[in-house]
Amino acid sequence: MLKTSTGLMTKSKLLMTENKELLEQLEVLGGLYYDADAVAKILALPLASVKTMLHVESSAEYNAYWRGYYTANKKLREEIKKSAEFGSSPAQTLMMKLIDEFKANSV
Repeated sequence: MLKTSTGLMTKSKLLMTENKELLEQLEVLGGLYYDADAVAKILALPLASVKTMLHVESSAEYNAYWRGYYTANKKLREEIKKSAEFGSSPAQTLMMKLIDEFKANSV
């Protein structure tokens, strides 16, 4: 048992809590479009470890980071689309660019 600020906790429970917090932080940082270098500095982790986490597709860390990234990207695109529909010329131009990129990269 380990003593924490909230009382006694088993080592495995503490590790699970720390891992959950790490996944939550990775999701937030992904949603803010931080790269691996910034993530490593913010979380005070070795850059090599962060790069590994963010490139191993089967890891929970990879999934948390990219879930945050794509969720934020989705929200941003929704706002651009709304603005374009309300007549914003810059938003319409950006929306057309996104559509063209999609067409160029689609299967």
